[in-house]
Amino acid sequence: MPEYTEKQKEQRRKAVADFMKTVDRVNCQFPLGTKDRIKALTGMSCNAFIKETIVRELDKIERKNARKN
Repeated sequence: MPEYTEKQKEQRRKAVADFMKTVDRVNCQFPLGTKDRIKALTGMSCNAFIKETIVRELDKIERKNARKN
């Protein structure tokens, strides 16, 4: 692993901090083996599957609510 200078370490910390301001972070816990099931059944990473599923469901809810109004 390469050695970084203090300046490079600080630049990296700043880049990570700036990125973290652009996302919402959610910590979820699932039963043991869920990650393996997701990977086996979908071929996707756990994170990708969760993100895709949540966005799809939110879109459905928004469309449903738009029809009501």
